[in-house]
Amino acid sequence: MPTLARSLESILAQVTDRYEIVVVDGQSTDGSLDLLKRYQSEGKIRLIVQKSSRGRGRQLAFDHSSGEFIIANIDLDEIYPIGLLDQIAALEPYASDRMIMVNDRFVRSGSHGFTLTTRSVISSLGGWLDLNYYEDYELWRRAAAQGKYAWTMIPTTIWKYPHPERKTFLGRLKHRYTGYVNKLQVGIPVFAEGEKTTGSQQVVYSWARL
Repeated sequence: MPTLARSLESILAQVTDRYEIVVVDGQSTDGSLDLLKRYQSEGKIRLIVQKSSRGRGRQLAFDHSSGEFIIANIDLDEIYPIGLLDQIAALEPYASDRMIMVNDRFVRSGSHGFTLTTRSVISSLGGWLDLNYYEDYELWRRAAAQGKYAWTMIPTTIWKYPHPERKTFLGRLKHRYTGYVNKLQVGIPVFAEGEKTTGSQQVVYSWARL
């Protein structure tokens, strides 16, 4: 919950009347929901509580929003620098008929990519799939297939929660399994060509294929 509070504070500190914030809580049990309900009662956010994958959560947030332009992929396990929202919003003139992936460094994948586009573009693409990982990549890929994808960079520093629960043996297996399943679902190669893999990776990969 401390990360959630700091993340929301970093976003709310940048918000003016031109923004609406829609937060989807997947029925959290760590006290986060109490904090989110307080922000909702203060009129700072719109809150939807529903058990969901990240992809489904993004779609729920979209369905409950009303703005013409959408900034998606803002996750509450990250803390954002002041001014970032306005930097992203400044790209709106280029996003009227396309989906812009706004990265935080000069790489096209592997770091944080925000989605900036219009409501009509997302609707025309069919929105996000019910995936826990790679849901953004899959949507960007559909946009690219229709000639509606663009990429740019805003160099910045985003603090990312290290997720210690994924460093335990069971946590690592669960995280790896879900990632492999979603990669297979969207057609992303699970391993790079020539990549050396461990026995445990191959076992989890076999489970994911099943």
